[in-house]
Amino acid sequence: MAAETPETGVSRCLLIGCDSFLSMPSTAPVSANNVQRTARMMEACVPSLVSVRSSTDGPGSSEALRALILEAFQGAGEEDTSWLYLSTHGVTWTAEEELRMALLLSDGESEEALEAGALRAILDEVPGKKVLILDACHAGAMIGKGVSGTSRNAFAAPDYRVLVSCGGEEESWMWSAAGDEHSGAGYFTAALEAVLEDGRTDRNEDGVLSLGEICAALRRVHGASTAYCYPEEDAAPLMIPGKETDRALHGLTFEEQKAEEGSGVSVSFRFTVSEPARVYYRLAAFRDGVWNFAGAQKQPDRERTGSVRGLLAPGGKTRSVRLTTVGGAESGWALLEILTVENGSLQLAGSRALYLPDPRKTPETVIMTAEAFTPGKGEELQAEVRTDSPCSLTVWAADEGGNRLRQLTPQEIVCPRGAFLYWNGTLENGEPAPEGIYRMLVRTAVGEKTQEILSAPFRLIREDPENGKQEKTPG
Repeated sequence: MAAETPETGVSRCLLIGCDSFLSMPSTAPVSANNVQRTARMMEACVPSLVSVRSSTDGPGSSEALRALILEAFQGAGEEDTSWLYLSTHGVTWTAEEELRMALLLSDGESEEALEAGALRAILDEVPGKKVLILDACHAGAMIGKGVSGTSRNAFAAPDYRVLVSCGGEEESWMWSAAGDEHSGAGYFTAALEAVLEDGRTDRNEDGVLSLGEICAALRRVHGASTAYCYPEEDAAPLMIPGKETDRALHGLTFEEQKAEEGSGVSVSFRFTVSEPARVYYRLAAFRDGVWNFAGAQKQPDRERTGSVRGLLAPGGKTRSVRLTTVGGAESGWALLEILTVENGSLQLAGSRALYLPDPRKTPETVIMTAEAFTPGKGEELQAEVRTDSPCSLTVWAADEGGNRLRQLTPQEIVCPRGAFLYWNGTLENGEPAPEGIYRMLVRTAVGEKTQEILSAPFRLIREDPENGKQEKTPG
């Protein structure tokens, strides 16, 4: 049965990649390749698509970007959806004690830093619904996510949906393509391609993909940074699942890591090989706030096909990786990457962050939230969780007494920079939580040892977004 069109009206896509810069290193050909891969995704997965326009030279100014946007989305009506994908550098600075972030627009000859408000002003000129996919360092700051303290979501409006490659305090990673113009791409874009063709992304099996489903799937197989979206857990139909491509490896699934007897931890994972392939496993330590890819350790899969060692035969595979040190240290965080060799170059199939705990230490945990939020105004409650040593986290929205109401993490999460979780004010069954006092409940785990910590109380305010009157709540 064919999937129904998720939206009325038609869709138009504009895909932009910036590789040549004046103030930052060149990323060529990564952004150009990201655009090409995303074009294939859009053609396969965006319903009622009437046009896909690409620019890999990069606009060098906001006016040039505005011209591209107005041309690509010309004729859009209130029932139409305009998709904008942008791959570029993201830059940050501090002004008046607040983290500021901008997307770097550059064509190699001129350059301009575009902040969220300016991008919103351009897109507000386009009627109808807008979907943004941003692959850039610190992109989460555009929607106020993954940023410590108070931050603003410039796109908190009912006609916007946004998916970003990383939090405001994170970098968005790519692999280089020295000597091979056909290789190189962003980790996030590669992960997005994988989840759109993975049937498990459609969790409720209704034949369409929501923004919430896509973002949740990305967090399971994209460990280098944290994908965020707005609105959080948005359930409205957005895309149609793509058909499985001829990629050598697909269906990657990670289990939760386990403590090993004696010392160390291990993680099991499964995948399917569709044709004979060489597979590698790489571990990169987290050092000085970034993943140390330069010092990463890479090992080939040792399976034998016929007389050839290291060549995997088609079929389902189950593997396990054990971690006993991280970059020579007894504890820390590591990124496990699954790589394949296709067309003579390495391709990323997926990644997962792991933690190696110090068994002698119980993590000290701090939870920070705002004092109140109003879901009816499009606000989401941010819970910032910081720990002083490696562990995994599970987070729930809870009532004032600490009783669990909704799990905000689909599985245990590992985030060396600290975790940012968001609650949209709904319960486990999707119904809105009534106005009142709530808390965040965080469980940390170090092997079999767990502890639970409650945040300070905060207030959920129910207010009619149209006229400021109190919303009616069920019951």
